[in-house]
Order: sequence, then C-alpha cells, then structure tokens
Amino acid sequence: MTLSTTTVKNSYSGNGSTTAFTYNFAINSTSELVVIIRSSTGTETVKSITTHYTVADAGAAGGTVTMGSAPASGETLVLIRDTSLTQETDYVANDPFPAETHESALDKLQMQIQEVQEEVDRSLKISRTNTMTSTSFTNDATSRASKVLSFDSAGELSVTNEIGNFRGNWATSTAFVLRDIVIQNSTSDSATYKNVYICTTAHTSTGSYLTQNDTSNWAVLVEVAAFDTLAELGDTNISSLSSGHVLVYDGSDSFDNVAISGDATLAANGALTIASGAVETAMIAADAITGAKIADDAINSEHYTDGSIDTAHIADSQVTTAKIAADAITGAKIADDAINSEHYTDGSIDTAHIADSQVTTAKIAADAVTQAKIADDAVGADQLASDAVVNASIASSAAIADSKLATISTAGKVDIGALEIDGATEMGAALADADLLIVDDGAGGTEKSMLASRIPTYVFSKVSGDATVASNGALTIAAQAVENSMLADDAVGADELAANAVVTASIVDDNVTQAKIADDAVGADQLAANAVVTASIVDDAVTQAKIADDAVGADQLAANAVVNASVASGAAIADSKLATISTADKVSIAALDIDGATELGADIVDADVFIIDDGAGGTNRKVLASRIKSYAASSGATAGFAIAMAICL
Repeated sequence: MTLSTTTVKNSYSGNGSTTAFTYNFAINSTSELVVIIRSSTGTETVKSITTHYTVADAGAAGGTVTMGSAPASGETLVLIRDTSLTQETDYVANDPFPAETHESALDKLQMQIQEVQEEVDRSLKISRTNTMTSTSFTNDATSRASKVLSFDSAGELSVTNEIGNFRGNWATSTAFVLRDIVIQNSTSDSATYKNVYICTTAHTSTGSYLTQNDTSNWAVLVEVAAFDTLAELGDTNISSLSSGHVLVYDGSDSFDNVAISGDATLAANGALTIASGAVETAMIAADAITGAKIADDAINSEHYTDGSIDTAHIADSQVTTAKIAADAITGAKIADDAINSEHYTDGSIDTAHIADSQVTTAKIAADAVTQAKIADDAVGADQLASDAVVNASIASSAAIADSKLATISTAGKVDIGALEIDGATEMGAALADADLLIVDDGAGGTEKSMLASRIPTYVFSKVSGDATVASNGALTIAAQAVENSMLADDAVGADELAANAVVTASIVDDNVTQAKIADDAVGADQLAANAVVTASIVDDAVTQAKIADDAVGADQLAANAVVNASVASGAAIADSKLATISTADKVSIAALDIDGATELGADIVDADVFIIDDGAGGTNRKVLASRIKSYAASSGATAGFAIAMAICL
C-alpha cells in the first residue's frame, strides 16, 4: 500500500440529524481512529467505539463513522488517526524478503510521521529565520501556579507573576524597562491625562510629561481620559432633562436623571424646600433650635412634647387659674413641697387627693380627727399602733374568726377540754406510717406530733425470748429455738428445706437408693475420681459423641486396630506421617508424577543418578549417568540409540 495523502484528520459541523461521516485516510485498525465531539463552549469529549459509534473501514480509501446520536447544531465532530507507536515487524535471517510486510511497516512509520507533523503544525514555534537561546523553562508546577508565560527583556521565555510592574506616576529622568506600567499624571496633555501606559521599549524618560517626547516608548493600557465625563460613560441614562433633576445611580447598571420628591423638593436654582411638618423631633439634634431661630408667637400647645416644660421654663407667678385647664395639673407636674396650706380652699382635700400612708401623726393636730372624719373601713392594721387594740376595744359579742388568729404556739394556751373531735371527719383509710398522732412527751411534758410508724416499733420492742419482731413486722425465731417436739409429723417437706439444707450427715447410710436419684442427676461433679469403671459402662454405650477430641492416642489403640476402613476416603496422610517405603512393588510407576517437579536446571553430569529396572521384572536400582554414556558407546546399543544419546549427552 502507498500513502498518497498527508491528511490525518477530518472535521464536520453537527446539524442534529446527520449521523454518517467519512474519513479519507488509511488506518491500520479501527482502534486507531479517535472520534471527538467539541461543544460550542470548547469542551472536548472523546467517544468510545461501539458505545457511541461504529466504523466501516474501506482500507486505503478511508471509511465511514456512524454515530449512535447525531452531533447537535453548534457541535463539531473530529475524526483523527492515532497510530500506535509500536514496531511489530520481525525479520528472520535467511528468510525470503517479506516485501508486503516491509511495505506495511514503512506505511506505519509514514503514518506516525504525518501525525507528528499534524501536531507540530498546531504548536507554537519560532520562524525559521528567528532565534531563541532556550525554548524551555525550569519552573515547577508550584512556582508556575497562577502566573503567566511571557518574554523577558532578552526575548527569552519567562514565567512572571504579573503582566507588568506598576511604577506609579510617570516621572522624567527615570530608567524604565519593558512592561513597566505608569500613569500619565500631567494636565499639560488633557487628552491623555490619567491614562495608564505600559512600556514597550526600555529607555530613560525625558521631557515634562510622558506624551511630550516618549510616546513611541509606551502603549496605552487603560484609556481613562476618554471616559472622565458622564457624557463619555456608557452606563448613563440622561434623557428628558428637566430643572431640579439630580443624577442618581439606579443600583443596577446606570446613572439616571430624576427629580427630588417627597418631604423636600429642589428648584432649578438649587433651592431646597422642606415640606410642612416634615421635620420631626428625631431629625433635630439636641439644643440645635435656639430662641433666635423661633419667630414670636410661633409655638402653640401642639408644639410641646409631654413633660417638656419644667420649673426653669416658667416665670414666677405666671401660672394663674386662667392658664390652667381643668385637671391639667397632675401630681407629677407639681414639685416636691411646692403646695402649702394657703394654696388649698376649704373642703378641697378629700380621700381621692390623699396619697396612701401619707397622713402621719405629725400631720394631725390633737383631737383633730373625730370619728365622723374617719371613713368606714379606713383603719386597717397599718393604721393601728403597736398594742393599740386592748380587751376593751373588742365588743363582747364579737366572734373572732379563726382566720384572724395567728398560730397558737405557747404551751398550755389550749386546754384538752377545748378540743372537740366528735364532729371531725373520720380518716377513712388504714393507718399509714406517715400519719401523725398527738403525744404528751412524759407526764406533764410537752405535746408533740408522732409518726404512726413509731407505734409498732414501741410494741415490737416489748417482744423478747426465742422470737423477736422488727419494726417492719418481720418475726425472727432464734437459732435452735424450734425443737423436734414443736414440729408435727411430716411437717417438713421439700418446700420447707432451704437450698443445700440436707448435707451428708443428715442422711442415714445406704438410704439413697437408685429410686431416690433423679434422672440425669449424677454428672461429672457428682462422680468421685475413678468412680466409673469398666463394669459401670453398658456394652456399646461409649459412642463417638462420648469420646472427647484428641482423647484416643497410641496407647488407646490396640495392635492392628487401624485398618483401611478406619482412614477417611478424603484423608491426605502427610508424607511426614509415613515411614520410608522399602518393600518392593509398594509404589506403582503410575503413582509417580514428575510434571510439577523442579527441573534439573543444569547439564547432566556423570555423577547424576537415574532409576533403572535391572531386567524385565527385576529389581529397581539407581544407575549413574556415566553408565548410560558407556552403554550408548557399547556394541550392545543400536546405532540410532547411540546417535540419539550422543546428541542428548
């Protein structure tokens, strides 16, 4: 085959319907054809044969790729040859020259060269007449991270951290190098004022400003001067201009001209008018409005806030009756000690005007408060002085309710005859430990409460002798207190015996018969050492399940006890368990397996040993390799055998 084309790649635009695409270059196998889908955003996806497409190869003319799904509009399908980089042709010395195989190998080499050229054509490279000292860099991945690939002042590759080096404002008589960044800060050239420049030629600056002499050494990086007015900005929306408008950023993407409205308006001349009532207290700083700022008679009652007028703001004798509205002056408005007796009119002080607890003895003249002056229910506990109520103060017919009495805690104040329990509610429940009773702590002692739980403690403490009673009622009989004469015949049964109560001494000799022993009651713990003898075991009663693992050893096996039937069919007796087999004819020749044996790994030497049968039906013996060589050379061997052995040895 010859290669008449250098094409290694075909590209097609998807339309959402076409699925068959041809390639017009030769491939060695369908696995060496790569199918790639490139999206409209540049994402490349390598497709898999069979899963995403099939290939019908037509040899040197190319072939057809059929996609499972048609590439969408905006997607690009790329078919590219990717020949393996292996060399599989093997020339055998003295064989006829394999022209077809040789040509296929040359074709594969040419395919590889074409594919390398295709990649070279897509690579960045310097022209044939250009030079560069080095096209490599040594910066590792960490030091290259987040940096850019550039050329240094010598035109060589360089990994740099930024596009340029910011030097601030331009200055004269300054040495600038490639990629220095400055600001043209002189208003002498208003068209370039504030523009940002990057140095394109290393030089020492001259002149008064950048664009005076050195423009050719710089390139504009950011053109600020062209956008230093609102009219030049692309994000303004100035239309339908009207007087009093202001420029306001809309919070999204532009500045808009709008009119001020609401509590204030702006005139064309800049005058700001505040709407009536728009200024509230919260808007005014403390002490900001002085008397000079307020017009005469400008403040009426609605302008005052509650509590804003204090003593300092009122001139002496200026508050007359005519100035005070009905109920206008409350207690909170009058200063302490401001009202004396001359300010009251006769009969003007009634209950509503007297504050609680304010009429003390010092305020009342002797005999001034008569019974007629005291309102019903006006005298309470707070009004009575200590020890003011005596027996004479209490009416003889008065019945002082128990709710009026404090707890009586003085001893002897209540006589026993004063207690009446006949009409009391019966407890209606059994006496509980927490119930309380009244007790006199000794004759003529102190009355105290007592828990009901103390009664059984007291009663039980009087029980003594062979039995005692605890406070909780538990009866305890003293040890050895119950004698045989106290027990009825057959009174002690299994239920009356405690666990382990019957001991060896309790049982009469030879009275535990077989009938007295429960089934399965005698276990290993109940048998004495060596208690089970041969006579105790029923014939054939010791089964395999009764023999513990590893319990039968050489001592337990009788002579010739192990026969073929004793060995499990699946058992593999390790060779370590076998004695050396020396009896003739015990190992059949078919039992020998040499396939898995270790190969000799060296030439046969005279000292090597072989196995030989000493004559038909004779004895197996070993024979030295040197004897085989002697035999091969003897007249007894056939010529063919001698030649074969000579070749082998």
